[in-house]
Amino acid sequence: MDKKLTPVQKIAISISLLYLILFTLGSFSFAFYYPFAHIGQDPQFNFFYLFSQTLRFSAFFLIPLSLFFRYPKIRNISKLILPLIALFMVLSFKTFSYVSENMSSFPIENGNSLSSSQLEINHKINSFLPTVVIEIEYLLEAVLVLGSCILIAIEDRLKKEDFKSLLYYPIFFVLSIPLNTLDSLKPLVSSSIYSTLLFDNFNIFHFLLFIALFAITISLFLLFRKSTEEKKLFILRTLLLLMFLLFLSKDSMLIGDGYNVYNNVIAAIPLFICDIGKFIVLLALFTEKPIFYKIGYFVHSAGALTVFFYLGKPESRNFGWIFSYSFLYFTITHLLLFVLSVLPIYWKLAEFKKKDILIPSLYYFGVIMVSMFVSVLITNWSSSLTDASDVITENVLKPNFAFTQICPLPVDFPTFLNFKIGICEVNFFYELILFIAYVVLFSTFYLFNCLLFFLIKKVKAKLVLR
Repeated sequence: MDKKLTPVQKIAISISLLYLILFTLGSFSFAFYYPFAHIGQDPQFNFFYLFSQTLRFSAFFLIPLSLFFRYPKIRNISKLILPLIALFMVLSFKTFSYVSENMSSFPIENGNSLSSSQLEINHKINSFLPTVVIEIEYLLEAVLVLGSCILIAIEDRLKKEDFKSLLYYPIFFVLSIPLNTLDSLKPLVSSSIYSTLLFDNFNIFHFLLFIALFAITISLFLLFRKSTEEKKLFILRTLLLLMFLLFLSKDSMLIGDGYNVYNNVIAAIPLFICDIGKFIVLLALFTEKPIFYKIGYFVHSAGALTVFFYLGKPESRNFGWIFSYSFLYFTITHLLLFVLSVLPIYWKLAEFKKKDILIPSLYYFGVIMVSMFVSVLITNWSSSLTDASDVITENVLKPNFAFTQICPLPVDFPTFLNFKIGICEVNFFYELILFIAYVVLFSTFYLFNCLLFFLIKKVKAKLVLR
């Protein structure tokens, strides 16, 4: 992106940012993503609606890449596709409005076996956006999609080569297909096959996750290591937008059946380590500031990697089978976070040296402290919530941001540094051990990388001598 921006470019960036804000706001609605697991269960909710909303999601790639980053091929695609997306959004508005206003007609599976009082409280929390706000956001989003197209057309004009660029659009369409459409396969599978496909720690699917993680990372590194910096950034930014599209899909799923063990939008607050990491790599790839690359590499690459070793105690996870939304969302977003954290350093878009360890470590300490206090505040706040009968629920919320409330491992800690905040007893010794353990983990991963690249250089040097 040029450092000196023209007035039109400034408008384009503003439209792009406004679109991303509106799209994010719209994700906090039942109709945004959740119902795609229930295609055909209502006459109005059909494949046309799925197609039109998949088109809508593809704009999440096209608008930032064409308006903010100004990639020529994406601008060519946007001139032709964005008007169609705006049209299909308007044509499907009636169904979108119908789904928003009749969410009670869609089946809620209650996969986490919540009590009726907890379901009532979650409904109160999840209904913080009125339906009319959701519908206005949807229409404004369609206006911005059309406005983006007009702005690009004014700048670039329509050219013959625009139609050649359309060959790349199916990639973005496929990346935009909602993950939870695969949940519709569940009724078609026998109970014996379903049980075989359940995920658990250290089973065959866990092993395959590791293979996928390293195979994808190594493949991307080797395929594009000799590419131009512009192409590397394009690949990274496309993967970033995919990760954020999936990240925002979780908001709608929390309002529906829930995601994993979470059933309300409190879990959408980005204070889980890997959720914060998503914003760190976003800042890195939008601003190209070295400090964000370094924090992502030192903290969030190792943070994302650790979840592949141990995906939590049975009582702290509920992934279901390997084609469930919860499993696919969790594994794909963590895999993408790992890739986006390490590749900028591997591709030498930025450097990381020993002296750079301090700032990411201090950043992580700040994350632990903020996550701890926000978790405690939410737990105290939730203790005052009541169900429909005005009975205080015993199931207070423990968001456990950054693992600051519940240890992911079956370990007990001394209580000599405990202190109370409201109804919560905070074990500060545990928080310190958590910080130290993760910094040691981050440092170990960094040293492993140093050793790996040192050995690669030695091998290359020997091959040259031969």
